[in-house]
Amino acid sequence: MGSQDPILDQKETLDLPSYVNPADHSTEEISHPWRVQSPEGPLLRFWDEVAGSELINGSMKARAPRQRLDDRESRVKSLTTHLNHRDWTATPFISFTTRQDEIEKLAAKRPRTTEKTVIVIDPHTRLKKGLPIIDVEAEIKHYQIPDHYPESQDYARGHYMCLWEVTKDEIVGSWKWDDLKGNENWLEEIIMPEYKRFLEKAAPTSLEASFEGLSVSDDATHVKGTGSLTVKQSDDKSSVKK
Repeated sequence: MGSQDPILDQKETLDLPSYVNPADHSTEEISHPWRVQSPEGPLLRFWDEVAGSELINGSMKARAPRQRLDDRESRVKSLTTHLNHRDWTATPFISFTTRQDEIEKLAAKRPRTTEKTVIVIDPHTRLKKGLPIIDVEAEIKHYQIPDHYPESQDYARGHYMCLWEVTKDEIVGSWKWDDLKGNENWLEEIIMPEYKRFLEKAAPTSLEASFEGLSVSDDATHVKGTGSLTVKQSDDKSSVKK
């Protein structure tokens, strides 16, 4: 069970996608690393009672929170499954977007759910901790994943996925959709000021930065966040966004 796993750390994220196959001594992570440059702004996730990811003790778990991704076959299969919203086989991904309009589309598709929430994370904090983010549009092209939604020309644009788990430190905060939807500029006027405050608090002081440069540890710098989650976990399988 995901709730029984220890908190994801850099060491484990280096191991899970990089296991060397004893038969050929190769790994997909060497030829195609699953790391991206950080997106410009925050990552947004629409969450309600039919969403797939678990919310446990303030962190977010994928439904396959320790699934290995150490060869091309496992990556193609899991990506194809996750991107098909009709297939609810567990995957190690949690979907996010950088786009306000994508969140609004998801909210409109689920008018009857009652716990609509926008969860915001900081990709910079995640990458500093050594935890992976992948660019869905780039991976669809690289692995030639079938297009499940050809009518949607920009489905993958701004779509990012965090692997396995999102830890507490990465979470900026959560907002009830009812508190956002009345403002057509909710991302810029409500979310972004809080996100900028989060970045200011997370930025190392000059003294901390000097010690970072002297560190001999391989561990990523852990940056504490300020957000908290108030939404609850659900096992309903009818979500259109995993």
